[in-house]
Amino acid sequence: MEDLNSILQNLIDEIVKNFSFFIPYDALAHENTQRILNFYNLKVTDEIIDNYIDKLLYFDEDLKIKVLESYDIVVGYNALKASKLDNNCFQLVHLKDTKGKATFKLIFTKYIEQVVIYSTLCDMLIGAFYESYSDTTKNPTFLFEQQKKILQKHLNDIESNIGVKGGNINEDEIIGKLINSSVAKPYIKEQSDTPVNFVNNEAKSDAKKPVVIKPFREFIVHKNNIEIEEIIKKHFSDHKGISLRYLIEYLKERRVLLLIHGDQTKIHSSFKALFETEDIGALSSIFGVKVFNADINYLKSKDVFGRVLDKLTSFEEKE
Repeated sequence: MEDLNSILQNLIDEIVKNFSFFIPYDALAHENTQRILNFYNLKVTDEIIDNYIDKLLYFDEDLKIKVLESYDIVVGYNALKASKLDNNCFQLVHLKDTKGKATFKLIFTKYIEQVVIYSTLCDMLIGAFYESYSDTTKNPTFLFEQQKKILQKHLNDIESNIGVKGGNINEDEIIGKLINSSVAKPYIKEQSDTPVNFVNNEAKSDAKKPVVIKPFREFIVHKNNIEIEEIIKKHFSDHKGISLRYLIEYLKERRVLLLIHGDQTKIHSSFKALFETEDIGALSSIFGVKVFNADINYLKSKDVFGRVLDKLTSFEEKE
């Protein structure tokens, strides 16, 4: 009889194969990422940074990470992935009918968690691309959107055929679960001497630079930056996700908020510090969406922002 671990791993492998992604450099310095890497005594070598960070990557059929040279590689395999995941759904139905309830629950729970992880990761990748420019000549977010649709359809098929919903996962848990699964997988350990994987840090760890959060007022290019910061904290500290993006767009439109490339992660952290909460929405929920001037919700939000912020008499005057 086939080992249950092998059954589960074969199912999960079909999720991972030909999955495209990239690792933004900014993510390496994130406090949560550093904490997880330290927990596993792992480090990212300079060679990995030079060859793989901020480049579009994918898992090939042998589950090795490679630099993606052409979008056609993944686009061509996505149709195959959809077919493979359909087969996974049939296998899960078969396992439900042939295995004991406890055994099936164990396999299903671990499998569905991986589907949800990679589905959520697609959303994170879309948001991260707008934050950290990868070394590609085209916008790759359509690949992540395509992957998301395939995985979401798979979740819907599972719910329809097995009667169990996929569930949700906190985005802050994604990195930890991915690293944990990578450390535990034999094929990752066997490849530990290649530059594509995280490697154990046997030597003395390099001193980690402390994460410095830039005060929100320092993003404001206006003589009343402190007053503007105080008003935003007082009146809009309950904003999160798209509503926070509306506020950012409004301030940019009024030419009092200056963001340059690489600032999105920084201002995301600044808002958390200013509002004294982590609950402001994931980076992708703020910057992974487009805001149009004709958006009725944005127009309504602008009216609210204006009524509050116009109390600063020289609000429109730059210093």
